[in-house]
Amino acid sequence: MKNLAPMPELPDRYRPLGLLGEGATGAVYRAHDEVLRADVALKIVRPNLALHARFRARFAREVALSAMVEHPRLVPVLDHGKLPDGRPFVSLAYADAGSLADLLKQDIQLTEALRLVDQVLDALAALHARGVLHQDLKPANVLLHSTGPGQTPAAWVADLGVAAALSELAMHKRSISGTPTWMAPEQLTATHHELGPWTDLYAVGLILHALLSEPPPADPKARKAALDERLERAPALPEGVHPPLAAVVRNLLDPDPRQRYDRAVDAPRALRDAIRGLADDLPIA
Repeated sequence: MKNLAPMPELPDRYRPLGLLGEGATGAVYRAHDEVLRADVALKIVRPNLALHARFRARFAREVALSAMVEHPRLVPVLDHGKLPDGRPFVSLAYADAGSLADLLKQDIQLTEALRLVDQVLDALAALHARGVLHQDLKPANVLLHSTGPGQTPAAWVADLGVAAALSELAMHKRSISGTPTWMAPEQLTATHHELGPWTDLYAVGLILHALLSEPPPADPKARKAALDERLERAPALPEGVHPPLAAVVRNLLDPDPRQRYDRAVDAPRALRDAIRGLADDLPIA
Protein backbone atom coordinates (compact mmCIF):
# COMPACT_ATOMS: atom_id res chain seq x y z
CA MET A 1 0.00 0.00 0.00
CA LYS A 2 1.30 3.47 -0.88
CA ASN A 3 1.82 6.14 1.74
CA LEU A 4 2.70 9.17 -0.40
CA ALA A 5 -0.21 11.57 0.18
CA PRO A 6 -1.48 12.78 3.54
CA MET A 7 -4.72 11.22 4.67
CA PRO A 8 -7.47 13.87 4.80
CA GLU A 9 -9.71 14.23 7.81
CA LEU A 10 -12.56 11.74 7.43
CA PRO A 11 -16.10 11.55 8.82
CA ASP A 12 -16.21 9.92 12.25
CA ARG A 13 -17.44 6.54 10.99
CA TYR A 14 -14.22 5.96 9.02
CA ARG A 15 -10.87 4.95 10.49
CA PRO A 16 -8.03 5.74 8.05
CA LEU A 17 -5.71 2.92 6.98
CA GLY A 18 -3.66 4.34 4.11
CA LEU A 19 -3.46 5.43 0.49
CA LEU A 20 -4.40 2.90 -2.19
CA GLY A 21 -3.68 5.00 -5.26
CA GLU A 22 -3.79 8.41 -6.91
CA GLY A 23 -5.03 9.65 -10.26
CA ALA A 24 -5.31 12.92 -12.14
CA THR A 25 -8.56 13.92 -10.45
CA GLY A 26 -8.38 12.33 -7.03
CA ALA A 27 -7.11 9.68 -4.68
CA VAL A 28 -8.44 6.43 -3.24
CA TYR A 29 -7.84 5.62 0.41
CA ARG A 30 -8.41 2.46 2.38
CA ALA A 31 -10.40 2.97 5.57
CA HIS A 32 -12.35 0.90 8.06
CA ASP A 33 -16.06 1.66 8.20
CA GLU A 34 -17.05 1.39 11.87
CA VAL A 35 -20.75 1.21 10.94
CA LEU A 36 -20.42 -1.59 8.38
CA ARG A 37 -17.48 -3.15 10.26
CA ALA A 38 -15.62 -3.65 7.03
CA ASP A 39 -12.74 -2.12 5.12
CA VAL A 40 -13.79 0.19 2.29
CA ALA A 41 -12.20 2.27 -0.47
CA LEU A 42 -12.84 6.02 -0.20
CA LYS A 43 -12.60 7.91 -3.48
CA ILE A 44 -11.94 11.61 -2.86
CA VAL A 45 -11.61 14.54 -5.29
CA ARG A 46 -8.36 16.51 -5.23
CA PRO A 47 -8.62 19.76 -3.21
CA ASN A 48 -7.92 22.05 -6.18
CA LEU A 49 -10.45 20.29 -8.43
CA ALA A 50 -13.14 20.26 -5.76
CA LEU A 51 -13.33 24.03 -6.23
CA HIS A 52 -14.60 23.61 -9.81
CA ALA A 53 -18.29 23.00 -10.45
CA ARG A 54 -17.42 20.81 -13.47
CA PHE A 55 -15.55 18.26 -11.41
CA ARG A 56 -18.07 18.29 -8.62
CA ALA A 57 -20.78 17.59 -11.21
CA ARG A 58 -18.71 14.77 -12.75
CA PHE A 59 -18.23 13.20 -9.34
CA ALA A 60 -21.94 13.51 -8.56
CA ARG A 61 -22.76 11.91 -11.93
CA GLU A 62 -20.50 8.96 -11.16
CA VAL A 63 -22.24 8.40 -7.83
CA ALA A 64 -25.69 8.73 -9.43
CA LEU A 65 -24.90 6.29 -12.25
CA SER A 66 -23.42 3.79 -9.81
CA ALA A 67 -26.54 3.97 -7.67
CA MET A 68 -28.81 3.70 -10.71
CA VAL A 69 -27.26 0.47 -12.03
CA GLU A 70 -26.78 -2.13 -9.30
CA HIS A 71 -25.30 -5.45 -10.35
CA PRO A 72 -23.11 -8.12 -8.69
CA ARG A 73 -20.34 -7.37 -11.21
CA LEU A 74 -20.30 -3.60 -10.58
CA VAL A 75 -18.37 -2.38 -7.53
CA PRO A 76 -20.93 -1.63 -4.78
CA VAL A 77 -21.40 1.97 -3.63
CA LEU A 78 -21.77 1.93 0.16
CA ASP A 79 -21.94 5.60 1.13
CA HIS A 80 -21.26 9.10 -0.17
CA GLY A 81 -21.13 12.59 1.23
CA LYS A 82 -18.69 15.38 2.06
CA LEU A 83 -15.50 15.44 4.09
CA PRO A 84 -15.08 17.96 6.91
CA ASP A 85 -13.20 20.17 4.42
CA GLY A 86 -16.19 20.12 2.05
CA ARG A 87 -14.78 17.79 -0.61
CA PRO A 88 -17.14 15.11 -1.95
CA PHE A 89 -16.30 11.46 -1.38
CA VAL A 90 -17.78 8.09 -2.22
CA SER A 91 -17.29 4.87 -0.25
CA LEU A 92 -16.88 1.72 -2.34
CA ALA A 93 -16.53 -1.93 -1.41
CA TYR A 94 -12.85 -2.75 -0.92
CA ALA A 95 -11.32 -4.96 -3.60
CA ASP A 96 -8.91 -7.08 -1.58
CA ALA A 97 -7.40 -8.98 -4.53
CA GLY A 98 -6.09 -6.08 -6.60
CA SER A 99 -7.08 -5.49 -10.20
CA LEU A 100 -6.88 -7.12 -13.59
CA ALA A 101 -3.94 -4.79 -14.31
CA ASP A 102 -2.05 -6.47 -11.46
CA LEU A 103 -3.01 -9.88 -12.80
CA LEU A 104 -1.69 -9.08 -16.28
CA LYS A 105 1.78 -8.70 -14.74
CA GLN A 106 1.65 -12.24 -13.35
CA ASP A 107 1.42 -15.73 -14.74
CA ILE A 108 -2.28 -16.56 -14.88
CA GLN A 109 -4.12 -19.46 -16.46
CA LEU A 110 -5.88 -18.31 -19.60
CA THR A 111 -9.13 -20.00 -18.64
CA GLU A 112 -9.15 -18.14 -15.31
CA ALA A 113 -8.55 -14.81 -17.05
CA LEU A 114 -11.33 -15.54 -19.53
CA ARG A 115 -13.70 -16.26 -16.67
CA LEU A 116 -13.02 -12.76 -15.31
CA VAL A 117 -13.57 -11.22 -18.75
CA ASP A 118 -16.89 -13.07 -18.92
CA GLN A 119 -17.88 -11.36 -15.66
CA VAL A 120 -16.86 -7.98 -17.09
CA LEU A 121 -19.22 -8.59 -20.00
CA ASP A 122 -22.02 -9.27 -17.52
CA ALA A 123 -21.35 -5.89 -15.90
CA LEU A 124 -21.37 -4.13 -19.27
CA ALA A 125 -24.63 -5.81 -20.22
CA ALA A 126 -26.21 -4.36 -17.06
CA LEU A 127 -24.90 -0.87 -17.84
CA HIS A 128 -25.98 -1.01 -21.46
CA ALA A 129 -29.45 -2.25 -20.51
CA ARG A 130 -29.85 1.03 -18.60
CA GLY A 131 -28.54 3.07 -21.51
CA VAL A 132 -25.12 3.77 -19.95
CA LEU A 133 -21.72 3.52 -21.64
CA HIS A 134 -18.66 3.04 -19.44
CA GLN A 135 -16.23 4.67 -21.93
CA ASP A 136 -13.11 3.99 -19.84
CA LEU A 137 -12.92 0.23 -19.44
CA LYS A 138 -9.35 -0.95 -18.86
CA PRO A 139 -7.60 -3.54 -16.66
CA ALA A 140 -7.06 -1.02 -13.84
CA ASN A 141 -10.83 -0.48 -13.68
CA VAL A 142 -11.55 -4.20 -13.29
CA LEU A 143 -11.18 -4.79 -9.56
CA LEU A 144 -10.84 -8.24 -8.01
CA HIS A 145 -12.28 -9.37 -4.70
CA SER A 146 -12.15 -12.57 -2.69
CA THR A 147 -15.25 -14.75 -2.70
CA GLY A 148 -14.31 -17.20 0.04
CA PRO A 149 -11.55 -19.49 1.32
CA GLY A 150 -10.01 -21.46 -1.52
CA GLN A 151 -12.15 -19.66 -4.11
CA THR A 152 -10.79 -17.72 -7.07
CA PRO A 153 -11.34 -13.93 -7.05
CA ALA A 154 -14.30 -12.40 -8.86
CA ALA A 155 -14.44 -9.19 -10.89
CA TRP A 156 -16.06 -5.84 -10.23
CA VAL A 157 -16.14 -3.18 -12.94
CA ALA A 158 -15.34 0.20 -11.38
CA ASP A 159 -14.91 3.89 -12.17
CA LEU A 160 -17.91 5.40 -13.93
CA GLY A 161 -16.25 8.82 -13.81
CA VAL A 162 -16.49 9.34 -17.58
CA ALA A 163 -19.51 7.12 -18.16
CA ALA A 164 -22.40 8.71 -20.01
CA ALA A 165 -25.98 8.02 -20.96
CA LEU A 166 -26.42 7.25 -24.65
CA SER A 167 -29.00 10.02 -24.84
CA GLU A 168 -26.36 12.56 -23.76
CA LEU A 169 -23.87 11.38 -26.37
CA ALA A 170 -26.49 11.37 -29.11
CA MET A 171 -27.18 15.04 -28.42
CA HIS A 172 -23.44 15.89 -28.32
CA LYS A 173 -23.78 17.25 -24.82
CA ARG A 174 -20.51 15.74 -23.64
CA SER A 175 -17.03 15.38 -25.06
CA ILE A 176 -15.63 11.90 -25.54
CA SER A 177 -13.39 10.86 -22.66
CA GLY A 178 -11.33 7.86 -21.68
CA THR A 179 -7.81 6.45 -21.76
CA PRO A 180 -6.38 6.50 -25.33
CA THR A 181 -4.56 3.16 -25.01
CA TRP A 182 -7.89 1.46 -24.31
CA MET A 183 -10.13 3.53 -26.62
CA ALA A 184 -12.09 2.32 -29.63
CA PRO A 185 -11.40 3.94 -33.02
CA GLU A 186 -14.66 5.91 -32.83
CA GLN A 187 -13.45 7.39 -29.53
CA LEU A 188 -10.00 8.22 -30.88
CA THR A 189 -11.58 10.04 -33.83
CA ALA A 190 -14.31 11.67 -31.67
CA THR A 191 -17.10 10.25 -33.84
CA HIS A 192 -20.02 10.79 -31.49
CA HIS A 193 -22.73 9.24 -33.63
CA GLU A 194 -20.88 5.92 -33.82
CA LEU A 195 -20.63 5.41 -30.05
CA GLY A 196 -22.65 2.58 -28.56
CA PRO A 197 -22.33 -0.65 -26.57
CA TRP A 198 -19.87 -1.87 -29.21
CA THR A 199 -17.51 0.89 -28.05
CA ASP A 200 -17.15 -0.68 -24.61
CA LEU A 201 -16.87 -4.09 -26.27
CA TYR A 202 -13.82 -2.89 -28.18
CA ALA A 203 -12.13 -2.30 -24.82
CA VAL A 204 -12.99 -5.88 -23.86
CA GLY A 205 -11.28 -6.96 -27.07
CA LEU A 206 -8.18 -5.00 -26.10
CA ILE A 207 -8.16 -6.68 -22.69
CA LEU A 208 -8.39 -10.10 -24.34
CA HIS A 209 -5.64 -9.11 -26.75
CA ALA A 210 -3.44 -8.10 -23.80
CA LEU A 211 -4.04 -11.51 -22.20
CA LEU A 212 -2.98 -13.31 -25.37
CA SER A 213 -0.08 -11.14 -26.55
CA GLU A 214 3.20 -9.63 -25.48
CA PRO A 215 3.10 -6.32 -23.56
CA PRO A 216 2.68 -3.23 -25.78
CA PRO A 217 5.80 -1.31 -26.84
CA ALA A 218 7.21 1.08 -24.25
CA ASP A 219 8.50 3.56 -26.81
CA PRO A 220 6.02 6.47 -27.19
CA LYS A 221 6.43 6.58 -30.98
CA ALA A 222 5.77 2.86 -31.26
CA ARG A 223 2.69 3.22 -29.05
CA LYS A 224 1.41 6.06 -31.24
CA ALA A 225 1.98 3.96 -34.35
CA ALA A 226 0.03 1.08 -32.79
CA LEU A 227 -2.88 3.43 -32.02
CA ASP A 228 -2.88 4.78 -35.57
CA GLU A 229 -2.83 1.25 -36.99
CA ARG A 230 -5.89 0.32 -34.91
CA LEU A 231 -7.90 2.88 -36.88
CA GLU A 232 -7.41 0.75 -39.99
CA ARG A 233 -7.22 -2.87 -38.85
CA ALA A 234 -7.56 -5.14 -35.83
CA PRO A 235 -4.30 -5.74 -33.94
CA ALA A 236 -2.67 -9.01 -34.92
CA LEU A 237 -2.90 -12.01 -32.62
CA PRO A 238 -0.03 -14.43 -31.96
CA GLU A 239 -0.06 -17.73 -33.80
CA GLY A 240 -1.59 -20.64 -31.96
CA VAL A 241 -4.53 -18.85 -30.36
CA HIS A 242 -7.54 -21.18 -30.14
CA PRO A 243 -9.48 -20.40 -33.38
CA PRO A 244 -12.91 -19.77 -31.78
CA LEU A 245 -11.30 -17.43 -29.25
CA ALA A 246 -9.36 -15.65 -31.98
CA ALA A 247 -12.60 -15.13 -33.89
CA VAL A 248 -14.21 -13.47 -30.85
CA VAL A 249 -11.23 -11.14 -30.35
CA ARG A 250 -11.11 -10.17 -34.03
CA ASN A 251 -14.81 -9.34 -33.97
CA LEU A 252 -14.44 -7.16 -30.87
CA LEU A 253 -11.42 -5.36 -32.37
CA ASP A 254 -12.86 -4.64 -35.80
CA PRO A 255 -12.21 -0.93 -36.48
CA ASP A 256 -15.68 -0.66 -38.03
CA PRO A 257 -18.22 -0.52 -35.16
CA ARG A 258 -20.89 -1.98 -37.45
CA GLN A 259 -18.93 -5.23 -37.74
CA ARG A 260 -18.66 -5.86 -33.97
CA TYR A 261 -21.17 -7.51 -31.69
CA ASP A 262 -23.73 -4.79 -31.14
CA ARG A 263 -24.78 -5.92 -27.66
CA ALA A 264 -22.80 -6.98 -24.61
CA VAL A 265 -25.12 -9.96 -24.16
CA ASP A 266 -24.04 -11.36 -27.54
CA ALA A 267 -20.32 -11.41 -26.83
CA PRO A 268 -20.51 -13.67 -23.74
CA ARG A 269 -22.24 -16.40 -25.74
CA ALA A 270 -19.41 -16.48 -28.26
CA LEU A 271 -16.77 -16.16 -25.55
CA ARG A 272 -18.28 -18.98 -23.49
CA ASP A 273 -18.32 -21.23 -26.54
CA ALA A 274 -14.63 -20.45 -27.02
CA ILE A 275 -13.88 -21.10 -23.35
CA ARG A 276 -15.61 -24.47 -23.48
CA GLY A 277 -13.32 -25.37 -26.34
CA LEU A 278 -10.36 -24.70 -24.05
CA ALA A 279 -11.73 -26.36 -20.90
CA ASP A 280 -15.07 -28.12 -20.96
CA ASP A 281 -15.28 -28.19 -17.17
CA LEU A 282 -14.54 -24.47 -16.60
CA PRO A 283 -17.21 -22.95 -14.33
CA ILE A 284 -18.68 -19.69 -15.63
CA ALA A 285 -20.28 -17.57 -12.87
